[in-house]
Amino acid sequence: MVRNMLHQLKYNREKAVGIVMGNIAGDLCLSSPHFIKPDMMIPIPLHPSKERRRGYNQSFVFGEGVRQVLDIPLEKNILLKTVATDSQTGKTRTERVQNVNSSFKVSENDLKSVKHVLILDDVVTTGATVEAAALALRSAGVEKISVLAIAMAQ
Repeated sequence: MVRNMLHQLKYNREKAVGIVMGNIAGDLCLSSPHFIKPDMMIPIPLHPSKERRRGYNQSFVFGEGVRQVLDIPLEKNILLKTVATDSQTGKTRTERVQNVNSSFKVSENDLKSVKHVLILDDVVTTGATVEAAALALRSAGVEKISVLAIAMAQ
């Protein structure tokens, strides 16, 4: 069911599915004794050309749903995808790391007062994309990074 919902969100322009999944994820966060409220949420960005083709960033749409529940700032323009990488689908962990290595940068926004960021992603497969994003945020001074995704591959 989750795979079908993700497909609807990513490829059939069903943004409402992303909002609903974000609402559910936000509720699950609130009910978890392990959840620590971050200073801000940052979705994994798409390269601008890919976002134009798709019409939106599915991780940002998911984040809108999470924000509705958690009331945490959702910042779309802090982490930027500067390299148009190939699709990660079908790649090994090593190939995925090489594909996204140095493909993210932090915009000129000052993150000095931001101690904890929650990265939002649709699917975490090997973690290469999230790791590359986290490294960019760490280099900008973010001390703690957490991840919330709709799904994780087995």
